[in-house]
Amino acid sequence: MTRGALTLFLLWAADPVVFEAQLSNDQINFGETVQLTIQVSTGDPNTHARYAAPDLPDFEIVQFTPQQSTQWLIDPARGQQVKHVEFYTYVLRPRRKGTLRIGEAKLVYGGRTYTTRPLTVHVGGSGPAVAPPQPPLPELHTPTRSGSDEAFLDVQADKTRVFVGEQVTVTWYLYTQSEVLKYRTVTEPKTDGFWVEELYVPSQRLLYDRQMVRGQEYSVATLLKRALFPLSAGKLSIGPMESEVTTFSTAFYATGGAVKKTPPLSIEVAPLPGGAPAGFDPANVGRFQVAASLDRERVAAGEPVTLKVTVTGQGNLRNIKLRRPEKMDGFKTYEPKVTDRLDAGDVVQGVKTVEYLLVPQRGGELTIPPVELSYFDPYDKKYASARSERLKLAVVGEAGAGGAGNAGGTENVLAPAIRNLRNAKTIQSRVGAVLYKSSVFLPFLALPVGLYVLLVLVDKVRERLRRETPRARLRRARGRARRRFRAAEYYIRMNRPAAFYGEIARVIRDHIEERFGANVAGMTLGELRAFLTDRGFPTPVVDQIVDELEACDFARFAPTAPGPVEMRSAVRRTREILSHIERIRVREEAA
Repeated sequence: MTRGALTLFLLWAADPVVFEAQLSNDQINFGETVQLTIQVSTGDPNTHARYAAPDLPDFEIVQFTPQQSTQWLIDPARGQQVKHVEFYTYVLRPRRKGTLRIGEAKLVYGGRTYTTRPLTVHVGGSGPAVAPPQPPLPELHTPTRSGSDEAFLDVQADKTRVFVGEQVTVTWYLYTQSEVLKYRTVTEPKTDGFWVEELYVPSQRLLYDRQMVRGQEYSVATLLKRALFPLSAGKLSIGPMESEVTTFSTAFYATGGAVKKTPPLSIEVAPLPGGAPAGFDPANVGRFQVAASLDRERVAAGEPVTLKVTVTGQGNLRNIKLRRPEKMDGFKTYEPKVTDRLDAGDVVQGVKTVEYLLVPQRGGELTIPPVELSYFDPYDKKYASARSERLKLAVVGEAGAGGAGNAGGTENVLAPAIRNLRNAKTIQSRVGAVLYKSSVFLPFLALPVGLYVLLVLVDKVRERLRRETPRARLRRARGRARRRFRAAEYYIRMNRPAAFYGEIARVIRDHIEERFGANVAGMTLGELRAFLTDRGFPTPVVDQIVDELEACDFARFAPTAPGPVEMRSAVRRTREILSHIERIRVREEAA
């Protein structure tokens, strides 16, 4: 161990809690920002720590970022030691000039209260002494939830009042306080009345972020994000998303996979204002530019040329209606080829390409008029038009005078390769004859009989496994106990003693029920003592079971929460009790 690492370890061993605040700079100009970092280092990650942010009345919080990590230090005498470290980083902007104070942050850990030292920032420089009024920030979305839901779904729209054809970005979220073991979408949200573009769909697994919701910390995953374009005015509703969510704390119950649903969401859609230009289509809402080009500037009469019209911008590009070019003198036009390419992002934007095939009908210099697109801009709330440049094409020769334009004398070169269709009364096949003569014919005939015998054997095995025998009850009891102990271990890590001791009590009662086939969940401790005595339990074992259940009831409602050491001791005692229950039952069956 190096001298620096040894010094760090000795300081930490003296007091495992480090709680301090630091500033990136204590002198700034008005309008600049300063970074405040608060470090929380504790020795035991399983011990609950409660953090309270500092008072910042003279600052605006521009950004807040929490981070956490676990560090290991090696002590030659005590071995590896764990250190849990958290950083709370605030980017602050002063509201006025002068010497501004940053209050103390507080930490409650292991029954003690820690505070950081107060800090000051000197704000000077040019400009007004008080910050001018700023436009209001957009409200942060507060999910709708009831009670203390451990896991729930929510839906959020970036805006709820739009014009017809204007984009609404809707996002569906999963909030959870426990690890998600299984997630399955039961019902997709209905978006009748909207043109829909997918913005984000999880590919393989959900990605989580952290968020505080009404004072509680949640892991948040984005389930779905869509861009919706309303097709008509009025009040449009978005149907709920329903999903089955199984978390670590609910997986051990019969109804562990609960179906969650999002709250209702409505969008108010206003009609487009009057004064639309001639040729305007209601689908053209957004901001667009139009460009046109020819693949060649000089062709022979009768040879085709491609007119490529490109529309770029923001809006519902797939549904945009581009007016067909006006009747062009000297050209024959064909139906266009349309392609779309959308860019990734929360705003639907990209390129729509329309390619027209034009065939010049006469020689000389021909003109292609501009292509015009009229649209409604929802940001400026007004109509606008985009127009391409006028194009010119030099055509050599006259159509039908020979050369490329004379296609009438060309013979059909595919004709010799085309074979006439012939009708037949039957379909001839050698598959049956080949199968009959092959070595797999007899096994193929025996396959149905073999499958039937296999099904009978499987049914017999399943019937035997379903028999209610002492061995089957023991196997089921051990399986349920393993699941309960996993849940108890989770509650130890999350420092939830009430849930832990409730799980321990259920382990003991479930094991007795499964081994003896009697319902003891509703018995009082006195009734349970009499029940066990009648079944031949020794008095010390009965006392141990009753004392442990009584200790669980006391610990669940005690004013002082037990720590991880006491909870792990309860796990060891419970495993010993289960062993006694199984041994006593085995002797009784043997007798």
